[in-house]
Amino acid sequence: MNEPTVPAFGPSIMPETPPLRVDEQEVIRIGRTRVTLDGLVAVFQREAKPEEIARDFDALSPGEVY
Repeated sequence: MNEPTVPAFGPSIMPETPPLRVDEQEVIRIGRTRVTLDGLVAVFQREAKPEEIARDFDALSPGEVY
């Protein structure tokens, strides 16, 4: 019997590591900024859009917000 062929879909999708770090006080911060993950989550919970958050937290890039 012939085996079915699987079509090629191009490059595979690889997950990215979130830009998070734990500082010396064991607080999770975004990238190399002083912005805390808790602070960012609190703003998201108030239904702010990522673009608004990036504008308000000028230390964060849109990619870090997403």
